[in-house]
Amino acid sequence: MRRALILPTVTILLLLGLCIANGLLLRQHTDRWSGMAAETARYARSERWPEARRELDALAADWDEAQIYLHIVVHHSTLGEVQTLLTRCRTLCDTGDPQALLPELAELQCQLDALDEQIQKWQDKMSDQIDRYTAKFSALEQLVSEMNSQSSYFAGLMGGY
Repeated sequence: MRRALILPTVTILLLLGLCIANGLLLRQHTDRWSGMAAETARYARSERWPEARRELDALAADWDEAQIYLHIVVHHSTLGEVQTLLTRCRTLCDTGDPQALLPELAELQCQLDALDEQIQKWQDKMSDQIDRYTAKFSALEQLVSEMNSQSSYFAGLMGGY
């Protein structure tokens, strides 16, 4: 009976572990994008428009590269808001108006932070699930062990008759 529990336990823990790893990967992306948006804002404040545009284009290219993956694992409305802000920021960067661009970049960073927070909550839920299933399987393993012990005890008693 104990062997029957090993495969489901390992499978569930492996899947939940992969979910957590996926969340870590997504958070690395959002941290990088947030840093790129901050760097763009720094260039815009000092009116270094070619550098700001280059950083914004790199952010957009990195974002676009991750779109298929993101649409699989993240709610689409969140992604749409970030995409809209990113497009607006690229357009405003071409105008050379820091007063228009900086609030949009700040909103972009807020949306990226919200995405990061959503991923963190998701990771926390997965960690809680791992803890819950580990506890349940440990209790189940203990129960099976007790049943085996009782079975051996009864088999010993019946062997005497």
